Amino acid sequence: MSESKILRSTKFIGARIRQAIKLSGKNQKELAAEIGVTDTWLSGVINGRQNPSLETIEKVSTVLGQPMIYFFPPYSLEDSDDPERKLAISIFDDLMEFSLDYLKALKVLTKAMSERLKDKK
Repeated sequence: MSESKILRSTKFIGARIRQAIKLSGKNQKELAAEIGVTDTWLSGVINGRQNPSLETIEKVSTVLGQPMIYFFPPYSLEDSDDPERKLAISIFDDLMEFSLDYLKALKVLTKAMSERLKDKK
């Protein structure tokens, strides 16, 4: 696995932990204490600078009430020659930069627009 693929995966895991913390109503310091790590180290994971072990992800999963699969990319990180696949992965990576609230609002807007288009037909 190349460094960029590892980095992409690490950033994804960190972003998902950030989202799961928000969904749980906990804060970062509480999570760090409950899984037995420092707040500084957990911050590094969330910001893509630290790579957590599977054991740590399992603890996070248990404490935050999310299945382990939630914290892993839903796509293969292997290179692909398929331009549509590359575009989809690129869009997904870009979406990881947005907040959970922004993505929820975007989902509502997209659904409303889709329903309006159906009504016009």
